[in-house]
Amino acid sequence: MREGEAPKAAEEIGCMTPEEKRSLVEFAVAEVSAVGLLGAASRERLRARFRPDAVHDASFVSSVLREALRSQDADEVECALYVANIVGLSPQHAGGLRDLILETWHRSHEALVSLLDDYRDPRLVDAFYTVATAPLAYLCDDEAAALTRRAAWALGNIWNEQAGPSAGDGRVGESAVADRCG
Repeated sequence: MREGEAPKAAEEIGCMTPEEKRSLVEFAVAEVSAVGLLGAASRERLRARFRPDAVHDASFVSSVLREALRSQDADEVECALYVANIVGLSPQHAGGLRDLILETWHRSHEALVSLLDDYRDPRLVDAFYTVATAPLAYLCDDEAAALTRRAAWALGNIWNEQAGPSAGDGRVGESAVADRCG
């Protein structure tokens, strides 16, 4: 905090400024171009360059996810996913990701399914089923089919009593792909 500045409210801590968002996107693009993936080395470079005090804190990722949901801005979702991928996710983030995947105003559903699939959480069954069958206008036929298949696989990966009737026999994926692709 600079001399003469008022302390930030708790809900402001963790929210990114427009300059930080631009910097983060530029960083991620440069890292992917140079390295091919955002891995451990990317995390360390990010920590050295971008808000090192907040990067270690899982609450930073939570606040960025909440801000993306609150703002209903597709670019905010992409920035939040960059942060989540670089910094890392924990089970506490599943709820925020689940809330985002159910929204239709962004274009990051496949990335969210991919992140949420790692949790294998039975509480995500409804979200995966919804995204597998939801008509998302921004997707062309091939993209819609890919999202449906990814969500159906995520349902199958959970494989419990709740998901079993929906995904276990593959009918969710097949029928949803047929509905979307004719």
